[in-house]
Order: sequence, then C-alpha cells, then structure tokens
Amino acid sequence: MNNTETIQPLMDYLPKSQFRPDISKFRPAAYVGDSKARRDVIHGRLPAGKVVMLAGAGGSGKSTLLLQIAEALQNSTGPAFGGDISGAFLGFPCILMLGEDGRDTLDLRLQVIRAKQGGKPTENYGLYIPCPDLEQSARLVVRDEYSRNILPTEAFNWLEETIEAEAAVHGGVALVAIDTFTALLGVDSNSAEDVQGCYNILARLARKHDCCVIVTHHLNKGSQQDSRQKIRGSTAVVDGVRAAYVLELVDKSEAERMLKSAQLDHDLDLLQVTLQKENLGLSRKPIYYMREADGYLRDVSNLLSDQGDTESALLAIVKQFNDCGQVVLKTGARGLYSLRADTWPKALQSRDRIALIANTLLQAGRLTVDPETQGLVVAAP
Repeated sequence: MNNTETIQPLMDYLPKSQFRPDISKFRPAAYVGDSKARRDVIHGRLPAGKVVMLAGAGGSGKSTLLLQIAEALQNSTGPAFGGDISGAFLGFPCILMLGEDGRDTLDLRLQVIRAKQGGKPTENYGLYIPCPDLEQSARLVVRDEYSRNILPTEAFNWLEETIEAEAAVHGGVALVAIDTFTALLGVDSNSAEDVQGCYNILARLARKHDCCVIVTHHLNKGSQQDSRQKIRGSTAVVDGVRAAYVLELVDKSEAERMLKSAQLDHDLDLLQVTLQKENLGLSRKPIYYMREADGYLRDVSNLLSDQGDTESALLAIVKQFNDCGQVVLKTGARGLYSLRADTWPKALQSRDRIALIANTLLQAGRLTVDPETQGLVVAAP
C-alpha cells in the first residue's frame, strides 16, 4: 500500500473544521466607520469594555482604592481616580471580588470611606464580595489538565450571571474588580500562555458587558527596577491588558518636600498612581494620594500636580540659561522674575511664586548656586 492509499482513508475520517467565520464580515468593504468611539467609566482613566491592571505592593492601598472608586461611582460622588465619572455610568452598580480581605476589614474601611466621601450604602445594587469568607472557591479560571487550555470555572459563570442580572435591572454595570490576580485567577503569572488565556476570557467579559474590568496585582518586593518592571510575573501580565497602572509610595524625602511645599501634613505617606502601559490615549498625568491616619486615600493631585509641573518648568528654564552660558540669579536685575518671558507658564509670572518654587528646588538640592557667579545651576541628576 502506497502513501496515498494510507493517507486518504485517514483524511476521510478526520472531522471537518468547525472554524467557519462568515468571511463577508471581514471584507474591506465591511469596514464603514460605524464603530462606536471608546467610552470611559472615568474619563481618561478607566475605559469601558477593557481590562485594566492596578499593581501595587502589599498594603499599598489597592483594595481601599477600589472601594473608594466603587463608592464614588454608585453614589455619584465623583470625581474619582483622577478623573470625572462619565454620566453614562454614573450610579451604575459595581461588583468587587476581594480575595484577600474578610467582611470585617471591608466593613471598617467602608465606614471611613463613606464618612469622607459622603456616600451611603446602596441597598439593591452592587456587590462587595469578601472571598475568604465564602465556603466555596472563588477562583475564576483554571487550566484544564486534559486540553491544557485556560477555562472559566463555576465561580466565573456565577459572576457573569450576576453581571447580567445587575445590568438587566439597572441598565448596565460600571466596574468589575478582581482583587487580586494571585488570589482569584488560578493560573501561573510567570506563564505567558496561562496569563494570555486568562486575559482572553476577561476581555470577552469586559466587551460583552461594556464594563471596565480591573485586575489588581502585586509588585516584586524590594525591587529597584522601574515601576513597570516591578510588576510581578511574566511580561504578559502587563502586555495582555489595555492599560496598566502602578500604585506606589513616593520616596520619603521627595514626599516630605512635596507635601510641605503644598502646606500638607508631611509626616503622612504620599502615594502616586502612574500609567505604565496603554494604547488608548488615556491621561498620563500622575494621580497623587495622601494616606490619612485612618487609611483613607485622599486625592491631592490638584494640590501637587501644578507644583510638580512648575518645578519642572523652572528647572528647564534655568537649564536653558545654563546651556547658553548666561548667569541667572534668584533675585535682582539678573533674577528670574526680572528675566521672565511671556512664554513661561502662568504660574511663573508671579514674583512670590517664582521665589517659592526656586527656594523649594534649592532646599531639595535640585538647584544649586555657583560659588563664583552666584548664578543658579541645575544640579546633576
């Protein structure tokens, strides 16, 4: 029997492909510009229909921040997470699956948050689920040992049914949070294949229900890498989501300088949220939180961001003088105020403001004074 006689009977018995998409939907002429533009749950921060990551060290406040966002959304007490809440999602329910905290911890945190944000407990919509208190496993996906595929579990099916029920009654769901990757997603974060399989399932969930799905994750302990590289696990952990944020403490000396300059309590922790990966045109402006004694994360971005921007602007201006070999002093005829230009930021048109920022930069060592000329010099990084 030759090879043809052997192969043909095998081909006859092999099942026909079940992958049969309607190719007419994918012809060039099918793309006519009728797709909807991206919608955000929180403008410029949390996109609807997408999977977003929020990574941070243990104890940094990820769960508290999720609760603050959810309370703001459901009680219409925004803004939140550095942006204004979209009117289309205002008052929509949020579903938070919290894999590390029990009911008592959540209850105490919510008391603080509601006192600060002025919200009230919503009675008939939204869910905050302390998964450690459940009698059953809340793992949402699992690797099938036979097919080696990542598959949804019964817990995931329940979650989707709950989303559908909430949406049917209230018109939609704003936010679904999975806190944390390790606690609730039964895959190996070091396996790119596992992570991508997991994200595929979550992405379908986000698209189908037009909600933002947030997954929290941990940073590597003691890492000195940049913020993105600190995120634990395979690079697919970041590459597989549409946006990745990192929540981390600002260096103590830098935090003290920033808080003191803004006349805030500089003994408290200052945290910042930075956007480390995105391809949606989201805002890259950092969000700053001051952690109060009761654990509440107070957004102080408006108090610090202008300061940070003007400090950077003043440093750039002094560097221009340095590069041109021109002496610029703090005050006097060759002083910053005397040499100001209309192109400088509005905040640097005030004599007092310029002096305040220059003094802050000198105290921080970011500006120095040349001992010969007494001119201002940008310190080497």
